Amino acid sequence: MSLANGDVKIDPDASSSASAGHYQYEPQLVTTKEWIQENITSDFFGRVKRYLISLFPIFSWIYRYNLTWAIGGILFRGTLYF
Repeated sequence: MSLANGDVKIDPDASSSASAGHYQYEPQLVTTKEWIQENITSDFFGRVKRYLISLFPIFSWIYRYNLTWAIGGILFRGTLYF
């Protein structure tokens, strides 16, 4: 079984029933360069795009909005305020 930051291995000395199921964790060292490559540069622009859409949901649907509805909405709002 493998984890993201290290490996979990069954202890080879765990042959007896008393110590059966004993696991040993061996951490994997990750350099700063590797961490940046995996967490920041990997799909950076996709993450920025998803973040901006979460802040301003209009960006996810405005390009598909019906122009006729937009004109009608603007005219309706104009008649309410004037």
